Amino acid sequence: MPLEGIWLDIEYMDGYRNFEVNTTRFEDLIKLSTALKDKKQKLITIVDAGFQLNSTYPYYRSADENNLFIKSNKNPTLHNGNLIGKVWPGKSAFLDFWNPKTTNFWVNALKGLYTLTNTDGIWIDMNECTTFCDGECPGDEQMGADANSTYPYSPTGKNYTIQNFSLSMDGQHFSLDEKSKLLNTEFNMHSLYGHLQAKATYQFWMDETAVNGRRPFVLSRSTFAGSGSYTAHWLGDNWSKWEYMRYSISGILSFNLYGIPLVGADVCGFHGKFDPEMCARWMQLSTFYPFARNHYNLTDLGKEFLPPQEPYNLEGKFKVAAKNAINQRYGWLRYFYTRLFEIHKYGGGTLVRPLFFEFPDEPRAY
Repeated sequence: MPLEGIWLDIEYMDGYRNFEVNTTRFEDLIKLSTALKDKKQKLITIVDAGFQLNSTYPYYRSADENNLFIKSNKNPTLHNGNLIGKVWPGKSAFLDFWNPKTTNFWVNALKGLYTLTNTDGIWIDMNECTTFCDGECPGDEQMGADANSTYPYSPTGKNYTIQNFSLSMDGQHFSLDEKSKLLNTEFNMHSLYGHLQAKATYQFWMDETAVNGRRPFVLSRSTFAGSGSYTAHWLGDNWSKWEYMRYSISGILSFNLYGIPLVGADVCGFHGKFDPEMCARWMQLSTFYPFARNHYNLTDLGKEFLPPQEPYNLEGKFKVAAKNAINQRYGWLRYFYTRLFEIHKYGGGTLVRPLFFEFPDEPRAY
């Protein structure tokens, strides 16, 4: 069964800290990467948005000394004024990509990661930014003081605040003067974070001295209209359910309209136990995804370990169906590649598109 590459999620990190490798779990990633390349396979590494609040952690210390983190308007005297949330490594600060110095810091940090891993792609995650304490939590509290803040609307339309799993909306981004300081708050800038981080990551790949002129590959969870110039996108942490397989179709069509043609979903679902028949059917559907990977959570929401759902772990007719789907996908790749080249060369377009794009006068196409 064909295997294109291996994706390293946060377990490869040392203490879930960006740009540091757990050498107990992964003794020699360069050796692994070389072995994969010898088989014409790829290694892709994840990098998150949060940097552990730890003065002995070199990347936090350097960014802190250069004031590269988003600042807090609520707690300007704590932790050098950095806005503190909570993610996988614990209490963390978040780079401010509006600061013109941040891109250089980010590119140099990625160069360090490349030296440790010889990675073929950078996967940026948790970059909405997400935090497990609503708003900010600089002290011992587990939930932010902003958890019950009220705003005129909720993005979901449900009983969630706008800061649910998000940074404090009055977090302060880099500003040149008092006028721009009023504008450059998290409330106004939130939706652009992933876009700017992807742009900075793309710049790393364009540095030929760093990566020997390799073609860029960036995958981002958070994007904005036009992010397709810099990054691919996947549809986030979905569930191993039939309805989520169906949702992926409209998601992929929508993101092509947003200017992000290389888009897909986690095949067979990320959360929850998978159903073998559903997984085989999802593999068949993913034949037509612009971007397709099988990716699932380590545990069922922190409870018990999930069974492996890679297609080679399926059995019987489901394994045969998955293998046939992968082989069929190879037949489409030349078309995908050609169309993506045309989109790049001629200034945009769609790789997959709804029928009404081709037949705008046909009511049944809508």
